Amino acid sequence: AAALVDKPPVTLPGSKLEPLPEVVTRPAPLTLHGLAPGRAKPVHVFPSALLSGAAVLIPRSGALPLRPAMIFDQAPAASQATTERRGTVGIPAKAVPPKQPPIDPRSANGKARKSETIKTDKTEPKKTATPASVVAAVPAPTPPAAPHSGPDLGLAALSLPPSENFWTGIPAGVRASLAATLLVLVGGAIFFTAKSGGGKTAHAASSKIEIGAPLPAGETDWIKDFAPDLSRERQRQVSMLRSSLPLTDYRMEFQGQIENKAIGWVFRAKDARNFYVTKMEIERPEPNPAAALISFAVIDGEEQPRRRTPLPMLVRPNTLYKIRVEALGDRFTTWVQDQKVEEWTDGHIRAGGAGLYNERGERGSVKGGVSVAPLIRK
Repeated sequence: AAALVDKPPVTLPGSKLEPLPEVVTRPAPLTLHGLAPGRAKPVHVFPSALLSGAAVLIPRSGALPLRPAMIFDQAPAASQATTERRGTVGIPAKAVPPKQPPIDPRSANGKARKSETIKTDKTEPKKTATPASVVAAVPAPTPPAAPHSGPDLGLAALSLPPSENFWTGIPAGVRASLAATLLVLVGGAIFFTAKSGGGKTAHAASSKIEIGAPLPAGETDWIKDFAPDLSRERQRQVSMLRSSLPLTDYRMEFQGQIENKAIGWVFRAKDARNFYVTKMEIERPEPNPAAALISFAVIDGEEQPRRRTPLPMLVRPNTLYKIRVEALGDRFTTWVQDQKVEEWTDGHIRAGGAGLYNERGERGSVKGGVSVAPLIRK
């Protein structure tokens, strides 16, 4: 450094220049605020939720996003140490951050392995007494704000009275009694319905039908003119199997063919004036033939209304058809070619024999005879 000489300023004779001021030889204090560079690397500051008990990591001072700056201002009052140490500039000491514990790369994703345990510092921080001034400075909790009701526009308020019906007007005890009565009625109806249905099913399942031995049906076992009809309109003819007259429940089977218009049979023939009749009749000839079953009862010599059941098959003349009839109780069922085609009920006649039937202009023939066998309920 250049040596400083304490000499008075020299003024040349005849010079109009102003004298130079004295050279400042006393150093002025200068304060520098040191700041770290602006860019920094990301540092893991807060641990994951699983490591909540671990120590908090403090970032390095070099990672703070600060920029350097110089501030020129009036120097503060120099301390005694500063006065004694002339020619030095006071720079605040750099704070040394605490040493950071090393981060285990195995737990960088916040999950520790199963075979390892995480050690945490469970030492509780020392409790310090809070000054009374700080306690007094803590503000009281703010009460919750009142709900917003909107500005009062002076409009009339609309209120709807609760609707009342017959049920709500009844006292609670009466309503409970009515509900209990209704439940009892519904339960009783369901119970009796199920019982009656179950009884029918059990009766049908328990009653078994057995077929007895066929009755003899030779030429001498037939009554050829069982119910003569002298009227010109019908001129019906009935041939009756004599041994079947006392039967109530039975099955009749035969194979027959229509030679002209229809072939018929009778069952439950009590006498010449009370019996049931069924005919298989061709209603429309070929090329598009159509046939139907015609069934009716003769009660006290008077023919009752006829019932007609179309057959689901083609019926042609001179073609054999297997026919089966069952009379069981008040139910009568007919099969043609082993196919059930008709079922109906009537309770006028409870017992009677089986035979063959034809009217004026009708003719049929039977091949192999007629089989009548009693049906026995077990």
